Amino acid sequence: MIIRKFIIYFLPLLIVATGCREDELVVPTEYSIIPDTPAPDSHIRGLYLVNEGNMGSNKCTLDFLDYRTGLYARNIYAERNPSVV
Repeated sequence: MIIRKFIIYFLPLLIVATGCREDELVVPTEYSIIPDTPAPDSHIRGLYLVNEGNMGSNKCTLDFLDYRTGLYARNIYAERNPSVV
């Protein structure tokens, strides 16, 4: 009788609990200050750096270097688009 209750109530609950997908971790943007930047009167505002990561690992990143402030932002795409895999 106890085994039957276990099979009816707890086994389906255990299957559902282990079958849930974990939420993906969103890596926050990291900022660094780059001291040597071009002159502020330049027409170029910044530089995007795209890293495709390893083949099939889904670890690509998008970085941005702002020439006017010297601020280098790492992994800006993941922070601004958390729902996109």
